Amino acid sequence: MTDRIRISGVVPETSEVHYLYGATPQDWSGLPARRYCIPTYYESIKDSVSTGHRINAVDHWKVRSSLGPLSDFRREGVWITLVGNETRIPSFMTPDEYFGHVVTDGPGEAELSLWSTDAFNRFHDQIPTEVSVANFLYELKDIKGLIPKIEKTLSKTASSNFLAYNFGVAPMIGDLKKLSTLSESVGKRLQHLRSTAGRQITVHYKGKLLHRGFPVSVLCNPTFGTNAKYEFRVISYEGSYHASARIRQNLSGLSDPSAILKAYAAATGLNNPAAIVWEAIPYSFVVDWFFHLDKYVNMLAIQPFGGEYTVSDTCYSLKEETVYEMFQNFNEGEPGNAKHSLGLISVWHYRRYPGLPMSCALLSNGTLNPKQQLLALALLDMRR
Repeated sequence: MTDRIRISGVVPETSEVHYLYGATPQDWSGLPARRYCIPTYYESIKDSVSTGHRINAVDHWKVRSSLGPLSDFRREGVWITLVGNETRIPSFMTPDEYFGHVVTDGPGEAELSLWSTDAFNRFHDQIPTEVSVANFLYELKDIKGLIPKIEKTLSKTASSNFLAYNFGVAPMIGDLKKLSTLSESVGKRLQHLRSTAGRQITVHYKGKLLHRGFPVSVLCNPTFGTNAKYEFRVISYEGSYHASARIRQNLSGLSDPSAILKAYAAATGLNNPAAIVWEAIPYSFVVDWFFHLDKYVNMLAIQPFGGEYTVSDTCYSLKEETVYEMFQNFNEGEPGNAKHSLGLISVWHYRRYPGLPMSCALLSNGTLNPKQQLLALALLDMRR
């Protein structure tokens, strides 16, 4: 295994920034602190190369900026003015260090594990479950609860109908749509398994990442003061999770008369009794909000066909592109140091790792998305 790093773009180290401290010229590059500038373009690739592995880790950065010059500011009652190459923005850290502070770390361990569990189930299942028929039939007994009601208060009326739609009407409509196309999807899946028998194919799983970052402040340079900071605010964000694997299968019985029945049993969830029981437990969905136990219960599905089914060369990658607006915020407690926009910085970050990150089933980030928060409030309102 050989680790390597490649860097291209504008050389970050500089000796061209000077400033006037009042009327006295100063050479910023002559200071004992490390001296760098935020680059207009910078790219670095860290990876590992090995002839024994088909998939190696990669960490790839691309940074582009269009920044204007620093504004004059006051410190200890004296005006500081940068002169010379004014478009260079001073920093005392390397670009990798600097943007390592600015850019969020991406999804946490709990979120990564959730994505990877979904990917594992997608790669592992011979016939994916389209709809749980057992739970669909079980919930038909509560169909009268889908009729809109008028409760004692306006808030309870809104909560009741909101819950009825999200836990009754919407899932039922979704299940009916899936049932109407079940024959077609099962037929296509069986045909796919027959046509790929004995061959190695690559399968993919993709998901969209949600940005969790907040405005970030990073120290500019100790020379300019302890409160001389750059502030970064997110303008736009796009992030994705991608997992892939190679599958070689040579399943038996794909053309037998019973093959269609086995495929239907898997597609309708009858091959996973544990998932049927779990979903039928009242308020199990609330537990799933926090701990995602439903994802792990899905791993218990019994596969319908015997024979060879090998999953290899699994890997996952994270791709994030964030556009920041950068501000000069040199707040030294003196008048005249207003926050000033310097321009935009685009940061593209790609990471690839072999395998899939799995964790304990009880691992959770302890947060709810906006829709889950609304549903939780409605449930609490109905319980009052």
